[in-house]
Amino acid sequence: MTKFFFAILPLMVCSMWTLHFLLDYILKRSIVTLRLLQFSFTAVVLYAGHAVFFMHANSLIPVSDTLYGMANLAVYPMYLLYIVQLTKGQIQFRHLLTLLPSLLCGLIYGILYYYMDEMEIHDFIEHHLYHETFLGLSHSGLILAWMHQFFKLVFLCNVLLIGWLGFKHLRHFEESVAQAYADTEGRTLRPVHSMLWVFIITTFLSTASAVVGRQFFQGSVTLLAIPSTVFSILLYVVCYIGSKSMFSFAEYQAEQQADEQAHPIEHLETEAEIATRIKQIAEQIDHLMTDEKYYLKPDLRIGLVARELGTNSKYVSMAFNQVIGEPFADYVNSRRIAHAKELQQQQPNLTNTEIARNSGYESMQSFYRNIKKWG
Repeated sequence: MTKFFFAILPLMVCSMWTLHFLLDYILKRSIVTLRLLQFSFTAVVLYAGHAVFFMHANSLIPVSDTLYGMANLAVYPMYLLYIVQLTKGQIQFRHLLTLLPSLLCGLIYGILYYYMDEMEIHDFIEHHLYHETFLGLSHSGLILAWMHQFFKLVFLCNVLLIGWLGFKHLRHFEESVAQAYADTEGRTLRPVHSMLWVFIITTFLSTASAVVGRQFFQGSVTLLAIPSTVFSILLYVVCYIGSKSMFSFAEYQAEQQADEQAHPIEHLETEAEIATRIKQIAEQIDHLMTDEKYYLKPDLRIGLVARELGTNSKYVSMAFNQVIGEPFADYVNSRRIAHAKELQQQQPNLTNTEIARNSGYESMQSFYRNIKKWG
């Protein structure tokens, strides 16, 4: 009974979250939730294969091992698709190519199991799956055994690639947000950063498990309990963080489009015209910020500055970076903190909350973070 519990524990965690994401998707029809649903369902298939293996349900192994091989190579790409949906707003064909090894694995496993007779399958399961030896295998069984070893290597390459691509997409998105908003509080993907670190930890553990092999854990309930409990906790954390509503590319794009639609966008053709206009915009920004203290406006974003100046966000961003010499967020927050220091000296009775509010901050967390950076 104890062995059965630990064999199905990760499966139960994934199944619970799959049901949660399914109900959430039915209610909200969020494409981001759909990506999480696909990820968690793939994990269900993966850990169902684990359960079949550890419970020695040998009659199910030809099907479960094929699905397990596919899911093992698909679960990390599914996670990447979730990150891409958050940071890019849409999935492109090149992102789907990360699922190709999974499809290839399932096709090869399925064909080999189909053409093996019952005795060959029995020998393969007993000799290779449970004892990882190549002795006593038929020709087809030997090919399948080598395919298992090959796809272990593919798995290692897969998780390293997905981890690198995940951090890359998140970093680019964070840089875009920092260029557009003075206060990024509530508009960052910091929870996903945390989730990705959990993902990396899971990757190292998955890699170690893949190298050691599942058969190492199947002989002892204690050995089985360790990875089962660890993976269950990590899976729960990943899905829990993912379940929290987060700022995504869709919201980012919607706010940018709303700002641009509020005022006709300038279209300049030559580089000379653009350079001249950017210098004019930089002068207008200096007047707006210095004389009117526009940087104190709560929830300030570059689109609002562009709307105020009758231009577009791209040109305003270029003016900050190329002429003023500071990114938008750095420019605004350094001046907000300087203003906060003046308030503190002039009105020492003000609380930190009042100082933060009068300096343009709606979040104390953002205020303290920028105090630390610019103070």
